Formats: sequence, structure tokens, C-alpha cells
Amino acid sequence: MNRILLALVVLLLAGCPRTTPAPPSGHVGAIAAPGTVPASWSQPFFCVDPGNVSTCASDTANSGASCGCTVAGGGPMSSWGGVEAAYGTNKPFLHQFTQYEFLSNDTTLLHPIDFEPTLDGSVQAPEMFAPLPTGTTTTIAAITAGTRTNTNTNWIASPTTGSFAAGTFIVNTTHPGAAWAWKLQSGASWHLSQPMARTLNPPVCLTRPGEVTTWAAGDTITYYSDLVHVNIVKLLPTIANMATNESTLINVHGVRVTTPGPTVIDYLTANQAVTFQEARSDRVIDWLNNESACYPIYANDYLSAGIGGWTNFFSAGTLWGGVLGVTSITSGYWHWLDADVVIANFLGATPFHCFDCEFGRVYIDTGITVVVHNFAGVNTVESYLPASIWGPGALEIAGSSHLNYAPGATSAATKFVATMTLDGQSLYCVGVPSAVPTVCNHTLTGANLDSDFGAGVTGCAFVPGGASMCNYASE
Repeated sequence: MNRILLALVVLLLAGCPRTTPAPPSGHVGAIAAPGTVPASWSQPFFCVDPGNVSTCASDTANSGASCGCTVAGGGPMSSWGGVEAAYGTNKPFLHQFTQYEFLSNDTTLLHPIDFEPTLDGSVQAPEMFAPLPTGTTTTIAAITAGTRTNTNTNWIASPTTGSFAAGTFIVNTTHPGAAWAWKLQSGASWHLSQPMARTLNPPVCLTRPGEVTTWAAGDTITYYSDLVHVNIVKLLPTIANMATNESTLINVHGVRVTTPGPTVIDYLTANQAVTFQEARSDRVIDWLNNESACYPIYANDYLSAGIGGWTNFFSAGTLWGGVLGVTSITSGYWHWLDADVVIANFLGATPFHCFDCEFGRVYIDTGITVVVHNFAGVNTVESYLPASIWGPGALEIAGSSHLNYAPGATSAATKFVATMTLDGQSLYCVGVPSAVPTVCNHTLTGANLDSDFGAGVTGCAFVPGGASMCNYASE
């Protein structure tokens, strides 16, 4: 009986029609068959035009392969959502140098950029950028060069035509370089960040843009009150083959990262395989230590909302030049501050807590205290020389933390220009190995440190049970 039933079931199944599901259709980024790499992953260029200045932007009709309208279907996307739809994912595997050009402002902020590609280390870094918008070309009416003192004497300048504002990006063509206006001095005069040589694209590991010290009255400049707005919320690339090229980083430059809400609560999360150059961010940049690469290079940026998170000892996050805003929720772990980067007071007197940081040239604004936690060093090996922590702000070595600097007859006077304290104390004890400290009432200044630990003498300034500064090493 069972055999008869089984035979009937087999006959019924044999007579049933069979159907095969149709493959997905629609956008170029539709899911490919297993084992097939989507053609969009090999596309070397995408243009995104949220403001439709091209007049032909479309996420559905275009491939994004061009910023022009001459080739049917080849024009710009109208949002980052179009790029993601073309890929079929926010995690493509990129085997080639890929550029993403943002042609106009993202004003709707409806398609935030959450991009987590895998990068083949044998190719050049991907690039996310925007052309500079229309600026004002004029000359420098007056300028005062920065001098490393404990007063508010960083670069100050005014234009012949128009006026700067906070966040104005200034490009000098007479003495090539770029800087940011960040604080009003008086009248038409604004404080500028240290002028820097134009950054490299793509960046090269540990290749730093040089400081430009020759800007002068009469130089021709073009200044830009704003940059093209993009809404980046997360950049977490993975490097597939760092041994081939450790400089394979997503390079973001020439854009302004915007936010729909208050700048102190919106974040851009980025790992160590991302670099920012000549860019501006209204979001707090939150470094995430989940990818080893070359040093994440942040060179000549305007980061008004500050930076947080952490990198690591082998890939310290570099802040070279530009302006770093300080907010109550920002702090740094394994940061390398250099090239006269401005630690700016945008939101009132707030400390910048720096854990295991490395200093080269750093300008501390009025009302700002850079607070060292754990360990810090003044880098005289790889940094811009001479290293100097200067400006009207203050440096505090907190609790039982420690800071190292290089020995030398006048080493401390050069490096420590800003006001300093050890665990909140302005006086220190003199400690020299094999000698008993007999003095605990020296005022903490660079000149006094050199007097106690000058040429041929190594030792520490310390407070009992608290913080210390030693001239044992450069880092």
C-alpha cells in the first residue's frame, strides 16, 4: 500500500510545471548573479549633483559617469543614494582609483553618506572632493606674520575687497598656499591659520605639506566664504592589502561636511583609513580605531565642531595645520598635533583633553587649556621644527601624567611658550637622577626648566605624587 502511495506522489510531482525566478532588474546596481562583480564596482568616476546645477541630474536615468549632459544616461546622479543604488551596497570592493565629485550642495540631507568599501591596496586611494565654488579675487591689504609667543600673535590679515568670516578658505597665488580665517581681530582684520602649501592628492604617507611664511601685503588671493556641502556620516573603509600600499586611504578634500542639527551632537565616524585635506566639518569627527593604515592625515582643515575618538600608537591621527575647534564632548587619544594647528575657542572656555598625544607646533587660543592625560611627548624627530607649544592658552599635565621632551641648553624655552601647570600647580620640584631634590618652589616656565635641566643635565620637573615633565627623550 505504501509503495502505491509513493508512486502516486512521484507521478503528481513530475506533472507539475517548474518556474525559475527572474533575476532582479532595474538600476545598474541591481544584485548581480553569484560570483559576478557588478560593473559599477569598476566605474572609476561618479558625479553627484544634488542641486542640479548641471540641469540633468538623476538617480534613475544616469550612471554618474560624467558631470555633463552630453551623453545620454551618462550624466550626474542627483544624490549619494544613486551611487549606493548603482553599487547595490554601501560596501563595494574597489580595485581601481575611484573619484566621487560633488558638483553642488546637498541641501535636503536625505541621503547621508555611509560608505564602507573594501580597498585593494595595490591601487591609488579613492577621492571624495568638490571643485571650489565661485570666490572673491583680490589682494591682501595688510598682514601680520605669526610669531611664536604667549600672546595672541598668530597670522592676522585683511582683504582689499570684501571681508573674511569664520571658516573662509583663502588661497594665495602669489606665494602659493592656503589658510583659514577663524577669529575676528578687529575691523576687517581676521586671525588666520598657518598658511600651508596646497595638499597632495592623493596624500602620501608621512608626507607633510610645508608651512608657507612668505605671505605679504599685495599678494593676490581668492577667498571662499563656503565650500560645497556634503552630508557624510560614516567612512569605514577596509584595506585588503596594506603591504602593497599603506597610503590607500579615502581622501576627502575641498568639501564642507554639514549637519541637519546642532554641530555639537552630530558625528562623522571615520577610521584610520580616511584622510581629510583642506576640508571643513560641522560634525564632530569621531575617530574609530578599527583599521591599521598609514597615519590618517588631517592637513589644513577647519574642524569647527572638534574631534573625538581614538587612533593608536602605530597610526596616530595627525592634525597638521588648520583649525581644531574645542567642544565639551571632544577629546583626543593618540593624536599628533603639529604645523601650528590652532586649538580654537569657539564655544567658550573649554579644556581639550588629550590622551597619549604627541606635540610638534601647536597654537592654543585664549581661554583654552590643553590637558595632557597619561603620557605625551614633544616630537623633534618627525615634526615641523622647531617644535613649540605657544599662544595665550595653557598646557596642563594632569594628575600623575607625564610629558617627555628633548634635552638641550635652550630646549624647553623654545618648546614651552604657553602657560603651564603640573597637576594644577605652577611650582615644581627639581628632580635629577642620583641627586636629592632640594628645591620645590621653581615657577614652571621654559626658561626655568632650561636653567634646572639645561645642557648636559637630564631630569624631571614634578609635583609630589603628581605630574612630571622630563627631558629624557624626544617622544
